[in-house]
Amino acid sequence: MAQTTNDIKNGSVLNLDGQLWTVMKFQHVKPGKGPAFVRTTIKNVLSGKIVDKTFNAGMKMEFETVDNRTLQYSYEDGDNFVFMDMTTYDQIMVPKTLVGDKAFCDAHPDIVVKFLRVWLRGVNMIKKEIKNPKLAEQYHRFWTEWAGQDIEPQMAKMDLEYHPVFDIDQQLAIFDDSKGPSQVEQWQDKVLDFFASQGRFSPEEVKKIRGSGYINGTFLKMAAESIKEKPLGGYKLD
Repeated sequence: MAQTTNDIKNGSVLNLDGQLWTVMKFQHVKPGKGPAFVRTTIKNVLSGKIVDKTFNAGMKMEFETVDNRTLQYSYEDGDNFVFMDMTTYDQIMVPKTLVGDKAFCDAHPDIVVKFLRVWLRGVNMIKKEIKNPKLAEQYHRFWTEWAGQDIEPQMAKMDLEYHPVFDIDQQLAIFDDSKGPSQVEQWQDKVLDFFASQGRFSPEEVKKIRGSGYINGTFLKMAAESIKEKPLGGYKLD
């Protein structure tokens, strides 16, 4: 069943124009004259910005489920890491390519740089071809044929348009910590604050992550030097 503004409650996470907002307060209002509406106070998950926003009653709304669980690493299985939910004992397999193992990255910076070069080449292509219908077609094929997701072509097109990608210069800028915490570190802190406010992280966990240096631009700087020596190759959008 499609959800509407009538389903809003405290703690709901709303997807508004591609950004996630959590509902802090809400009030369903039925005035004597005129249509009913829902008055809310919402907080941006990433930026922490708080705004008051009013919606028409019964308006279709996209809700998101934020699943935050503590998983314990169990073992390696081929190209995957296996983690266990210690509450349900469910095992979850995560591809190694999605887990940035610090020890591996530190030991093999050349592989990390090669990965970043491929990624940044794709970013350049997306930025240049964002209005090209062929890009949306290929992105839709990626979701349906490779990822196995049932997604409409229009949704694939919107996903491309509403999720910005950053080239090497933009990424270096948001990782720049020469004048204090970088933009990425500030985003991390705001996300930490959000999950801590929801009771997802303990004060000890927040303290461990905040200021840990987990997020830095070390490998991006190496990739930038690599690109200076050997510019990123072109591409062909078939």
